[in-house]
Amino acid sequence: MGGRPKTSKNEFNPLFPPRQCQFIPLLSKRRRANQPDQQNSQGEPQRQHQHRQIPPGFRHRFQEVYKHGNEWAGIPGPDAIRYYEEELAKDDLGPDSEWEYADELKKQLRKFVEMTEDEEYTDEYEEDEYGRDLRWKCQGPASEENQWIYLGELGRGGFGYVQCWKWYPFGDRDPILFAVKDTQNDEFWNDYCSEGNLTRRLNAVGCPNVVRVYDWIDLNPQPLKAIAHGHSFRILYAYYEGGSLARLYTHYMQYKLLFPEAFLWHVFHEIATALLYCAHGHAGPQRRPDWEEIIHKDVKPANSTIPPPASDELYPSCYLGDFGLAYSIPNDDVRSYKKAYVMEGTAGFLPPEAVDPCSSGVISPKLDIYALTLSIREAIENSLNIYTANEINTLRKLSGGENYLPYSLDLINLCRAAGSSRTYRRPDIYSLWKTTGDQARKWKRKVMSNKRRMETTGAQCYDGMMLLGHDARRRFERDWEFRRVFLGEASWKHRNRGVVKFGKEVVRRVKAEENGNSQTRENHGGWIDAKGDRAEKRARSCASEGAEASIPHLLYPTDKGAVVNMTRAMAAHHAVDGIKVNCVCPGIWERDDGGGLRG
Repeated sequence: MGGRPKTSKNEFNPLFPPRQCQFIPLLSKRRRANQPDQQNSQGEPQRQHQHRQIPPGFRHRFQEVYKHGNEWAGIPGPDAIRYYEEELAKDDLGPDSEWEYADELKKQLRKFVEMTEDEEYTDEYEEDEYGRDLRWKCQGPASEENQWIYLGELGRGGFGYVQCWKWYPFGDRDPILFAVKDTQNDEFWNDYCSEGNLTRRLNAVGCPNVVRVYDWIDLNPQPLKAIAHGHSFRILYAYYEGGSLARLYTHYMQYKLLFPEAFLWHVFHEIATALLYCAHGHAGPQRRPDWEEIIHKDVKPANSTIPPPASDELYPSCYLGDFGLAYSIPNDDVRSYKKAYVMEGTAGFLPPEAVDPCSSGVISPKLDIYALTLSIREAIENSLNIYTANEINTLRKLSGGENYLPYSLDLINLCRAAGSSRTYRRPDIYSLWKTTGDQARKWKRKVMSNKRRMETTGAQCYDGMMLLGHDARRRFERDWEFRRVFLGEASWKHRNRGVVKFGKEVVRRVKAEENGNSQTRENHGGWIDAKGDRAEKRARSCASEGAEASIPHLLYPTDKGAVVNMTRAMAAHHAVDGIKVNCVCPGIWERDDGGGLRG
């Protein structure tokens, strides 16, 4: 993305463990799964499913199409075959019957399809100079006969595209915005829409961080006697105006802005909540007995939606979407079956167990934890505009070095563990949800305090403020006065230039002492003389004493060149924590007894 620094592979490795799964995924058939009958949260009787006829040649195609040619793969276990043969041949959850427009939408959905088909609704169409679809240039006003108004295309993916449509119920009610997705269904599963069903299953249990699905319809139904099925579905989702998290990433990286840590913890926890519901069916430590574990398989910033915040909230809710590659795990045979082949996904967000059938890791929610963590790490890596990865790693290991980093060690270390290629190092989904929730609440309290202080003083920006929504980002781009104020108050990079210079000097001294000590060991048989030992301790105290004592001692390095334009920045940075800054004689320690030592 734009704004990412050009760093070598070796330089980047010390910050986070290397991604060992960079590959171009093979195009294989998408797998679908369903769930058994289950009671809803109100204890209503189990839904009576209407079983459909098994498509001809089902078992033969199942074993031939999905069986690997390698001798170690073998055929799927009997429980896997039974699951796909029986469970995916019946209807799943229906639309929300309590929604006042449910029946009207079901009726209008077929008319919607007929209208677009009559207008030659294909990928080949003309656009005007602004990229607008000319097929819908003259739609006219909404009416009972003309309830659907096209607004534009939102994006495209590997299996379809998404457009924005406005629907006027009965032609005169308040309009509802839909994100309409046309996607290819897996030809193997006849007319079962896995993406819609899995999303609705999460909506039904009250997951607050998964996009809402309204309904879907088969665009080209075929008779059951057909051997080859090529179904496409049109799925209607709720429209979230803010756009994807990837779009927000692009803007921040374009201007080399760092995300506030409070916001990253917020996103981390919101999407972790969605994954917890996928795994357990509720926000609890154990999976519900009647719940089938769902693997999303494509967690990434582009599939996470974040609308503009309401006036009374700090950050808006995040929503996980696009369950096109998702599947459920009802038994161990299916779990092993999913392990036996390379599946689709986004290169760079897939852990080893998802791409290597020989790896020791099993298919579990930790697959999605890995992808979520890499999504957060992508934002953290924007700090490489300030420090090199080697400098960050050095400060991370120093006691007190966290004071000079843009992100806390809590966040960095969690990302290192949860993004590990080794599954045993990643936390379980409930632990991740608890940890991110505690951190998100802690950091939000800090930012809310900053926001209240801003409102009291009449300022425009505050530490922790985000440029959420198109209007805010547009203002940042065009209003130079607002940009100046925002960078001065809400940008860690611009507020802490002096801190960064100091941190770089600390790293330089530590590295110099380490190199000198290495030379001393070579000259003296591995022993470190007293002078070298004192020098190393003095350099390390640059970062450690500020965190370990009530009043940090070392204020500036002795190099005068590193002190220029640093005094005011350091004073402002440390004044909040009650730290005294020596502005008279840079390069001097101030001891607790009032004495001084020259660095």
